[in-house]
Amino acid sequence: MKALRWTGIDRISFEDIDEPVVRNTDDVKVRVSRVGVCTTDFHIIEGSFGDNAPLTMGHEIAGTVLESGPDAGGLVIGQHVTLQPTFFCDACEVCRRGLIHLCPNRGFSGLNREGGFAEMMVAPAVNWIPVPEGLSMQRACLAEPLACVLHALDVLKPMPEHTVCMTGAGISAYLFVEASKAAGLHQENLLVSGLRDAPIEMISSLGVRTVDARTEELGSAVHDCFGASGPDVFIDMTGCRDVIDAGLGLLSRKGTLFLYAYMPKAESFDFGKMQLAEHTLLTSTGAPDTLPRSVEYLQTGVVNLDPMVTHVYEASEFERAFRYAQANGEDHVKTVVRF
Repeated sequence: MKALRWTGIDRISFEDIDEPVVRNTDDVKVRVSRVGVCTTDFHIIEGSFGDNAPLTMGHEIAGTVLESGPDAGGLVIGQHVTLQPTFFCDACEVCRRGLIHLCPNRGFSGLNREGGFAEMMVAPAVNWIPVPEGLSMQRACLAEPLACVLHALDVLKPMPEHTVCMTGAGISAYLFVEASKAAGLHQENLLVSGLRDAPIEMISSLGVRTVDARTEELGSAVHDCFGASGPDVFIDMTGCRDVIDAGLGLLSRKGTLFLYAYMPKAESFDFGKMQLAEHTLLTSTGAPDTLPRSVEYLQTGVVNLDPMVTHVYEASEFERAFRYAQANGEDHVKTVVRF
């Protein structure tokens, strides 16, 4: 079968490999239909999490069950599914607390476990989340990135009256804006800053105020929107030290700094300044239990992620699709590949 392989630091290859085999009693084999290309994939091939190549990449997966072991639960052949990409031991104290995404023995699809940028993928039944027949595969492969944002909002626990500034307009910012409606946030209390035309225009079309950081000064825009006291919450989606420092300077007293973007390099911040303002620092990673809710939101129309998908490619173009997404041009927000 064909698969997109991570072959070395910043090297990928779309090549023929052996089909995966159901070996364990709880394994489920899925024919992949749609996959999303994620920013995390770029961190992976750059070696930010270590060098585990060669490996099949991919974790934003939607497909159809082909084969299952005798202990695969209620999953049946022909059922549509999406992937929970974190593999966990379910035996340690962390897992027993329900924090499977923080399991010290965890693996991750496409990082240190064979992923789903392939015609077929095998994973334990617990990692496959059922998808209703009425939900398209293209929408279903977006369930995982939405689930990560839903988990972040669960951690943040925003109040409807909170004012929120987000930096790094792109996939995650669009997801946050869409998901914030379900969290009760008022759109007029949101401000999103970015550097690229497509995501800025897309988020503006949702009725949210935006800042083009190439031509506008963030501090002035924040003061215009929220007054001199600044926003209650500052969410960073850039992972850039300078942007986060600027955000801390704008954040209200007793405000919350939320770091959503992964920061591959160790950074230090002025924690004394944060202490004197009684700022709260929050983070999140993964999606421990929000994938079923994400699927429900996509199915019922609570969120509309269709506009976010700006590029769709056939599997034969996978290398080009991946590199185009990695380049993140002016017209790009999200890439999906069809098998």
